[in-house]
Amino acid sequence: MHIYFEAMLPHNFFKHLQVSTNNAHKNPPKKEIPLLNFYKWLAQSIIFMILGLHSQKDLWQTKGIIIDYPEKEKGLGREAWKFINSHIEYSTDEVQNILTAAW
Repeated sequence: MHIYFEAMLPHNFFKHLQVSTNNAHKNPPKKEIPLLNFYKWLAQSIIFMILGLHSQKDLWQTKGIIIDYPEKEKGLGREAWKFINSHIEYSTDEVQNILTAAW
């Protein structure tokens, strides 16, 4: 997974997301989000868009229509994905600098 994403987005892009998000959520202290989780969050977000799912619940549901894809079991659980998705922090200027330098 890393090689694919790092071909599109440099490592320091994901590192910036990790550091900014973890720094923003130190009060009250939260467990730091590992770097790998930001790669997984983006991968699952892309799957969500490709499949055209209407609700983020659809990706994790276990009854009715079940969404399956290679290595799904290695992805984030629903609560971890939701936390990153709703609490992600970053500097737009820094992201622009990172991507401009990479591309």
